[in-house]
Amino acid sequence: MDAIGKMNTRLTVQGFTVARDAEGGEVKTWTDRFITYAGAEFMPVGSDEKFASNQMTTRTSVRFTIRKGDREISAKERLVYDGKIYEIDSVLPIGMRQVYLLIEAFQIGENKTI
Repeated sequence: MDAIGKMNTRLTVQGFTVARDAEGGEVKTWTDRFITYAGAEFMPVGSDEKFASNQMTTRTSVRFTIRKGDREISAKERLVYDGKIYEIDSVLPIGMRQVYLLIEAFQIGENKTI
């Protein structure tokens, strides 16, 4: 697999955490778990527009490939790539020895009122 040469962009994996503020209320935040190099493949047929609550929402699908190492990634986390946030659909081990992870993700664009 010639994946290493294509892993030329930085990708941040973020995890969701819940903490308590001074009054005991929940504070929900995303924190960086790690930064790695990834290959990104935008899916031309994966971009679409959905209608919800009289708003049109764009959705762009992308596949990221990273080295697995000793990292675990799940759909509960999210990715930051080129300043944009991507939600994870699935994480699949790939390659002959499964040393890579294929992460299928999507970015939700802005809502447009119709």
